[in-house]
Amino acid sequence: MSENPPLKRQRTDDAQCASETQPLQRSRFWFDDGNVILQAENTQFRVHRSVLSLYSNIFKAMFSVPHPTGTTTMPNVDGCPVIALPDNASDLEHVLSIFYGNIRSYDMRKRMPMDLLTAILRFGKKYEIDHLCKEGLERLPFDFANTLQKWDMSFDEDPQTDYSLQVHNVLQLGCELSILSCLPTAYLMFVAHSNLDTIMKRSTDYGGAMDRQIISRSVLGRDKLIQAYLEVLKGWAQERLLTPSQQCSSTSFCSHKKLLASQSLFSTGDGKISLLEPWRVVETSNFLLCEPCLESLRVPYQKARQGLWADLPSFFGLPPWEELKDFDA
Repeated sequence: MSENPPLKRQRTDDAQCASETQPLQRSRFWFDDGNVILQAENTQFRVHRSVLSLYSNIFKAMFSVPHPTGTTTMPNVDGCPVIALPDNASDLEHVLSIFYGNIRSYDMRKRMPMDLLTAILRFGKKYEIDHLCKEGLERLPFDFANTLQKWDMSFDEDPQTDYSLQVHNVLQLGCELSILSCLPTAYLMFVAHSNLDTIMKRSTDYGGAMDRQIISRSVLGRDKLIQAYLEVLKGWAQERLLTPSQQCSSTSFCSHKKLLASQSLFSTGDGKISLLEPWRVVETSNFLLCEPCLESLRVPYQKARQGLWADLPSFFGLPPWEELKDFDA
């Protein structure tokens, strides 16, 4: 049983200030036969102890403890005790929609929206809801893979990720909940799609220690990633891989195009850094190379990609892939 006190019967200062300035409202989860009221921010949810206890070890333990009666009892509405939670109302509504609506609320066969994924991971760990933790960790690799094979598969679908904001949120979530396996690719996507000014702006938008660590690792990791890409291109130049192949059908045309194609494979442009895409994705780019020259890049690219993937965690100050465990496992 967890010793953490996630169920606080008094609001945090921030939540209390918010509740003082905003009127209380009922959520769509307000059951007339409910016997407990959860309050998150200024929203109240009248639900059932039995349902909460069925899914959450924390709620089950809490409701099994008898509470004193008299003037010291917790606030109540219509005879139901009110338990204030220091959580987002939207997160709580997402989780309750799974408890009460299940498959009617969300098509679990489809990629999970990021706000729902964030909610179930945060609540799953905090309130010891095992099946939410399991579901969230299984869904996370769709966008933030922890193996090269899964990373390649993620390019088969259109990403739902807003790279400018949601990736940063995933980095915060990964650090907050110790979901370490998602961090290397989250950092990669963050620095690949954000120019340096955008990354540094995050340090003023968010002032917490966690965010300062994320920004620091992003800036340092971005530099190491660019240096690693340049080292690959330097090695290719030494091996004469940047020049037309011996079977080239048009050396005058491919001599310049192959250099541009190689630089495109490992782009280091500000806000346009290569994402280590699989070959089937990059070969569809408009390289305009002859087939022999294009083929001469395939094997070296795949080899370099594997090495860069293996080193990816180290660029951002993280342990090797095999040591990146989730939920402090």
